[in-house]
Amino acid sequence: MGPLSLLFRSASGRTDSPADSKEAVEQREAAAARQRRELEDASEWIGRFMNDDVDVAYEKLQAGDSAFHSLGLAFASFLRCLIGLDKQTLAETAAKLDRLETRAAADAKAAQQTNPRPASPRC
Repeated sequence: MGPLSLLFRSASGRTDSPADSKEAVEQREAAAARQRRELEDASEWIGRFMNDDVDVAYEKLQAGDSAFHSLGLAFASFLRCLIGLDKQTLAETAAKLDRLETRAAADAKAAQQTNPRPASPRC
């Protein structure tokens, strides 16, 4: 497992409260597994981008529907922008970064609603 996989701990790796239903635990585990798959897929395509399979990798990153794919696409666009330095690519990169920021904020909000932190006991 890579270092980024530590970000996606499964529900089985922590103690669940008795109030958690089996279904809720399974949903969290499924969501964590989906995120791991999305991260692995996006990582593969950004790796291919870096190994000069630029056009195919760019298309696959565009086809992905996760924050990881959006990050990879924004990164790839940024690199294209640095290489080409043309204004159209710069505008496209800025738009992709904006979409990435919106997607990441929505994913963070959804994660907070799905896995609320338990209230800490007051002393």
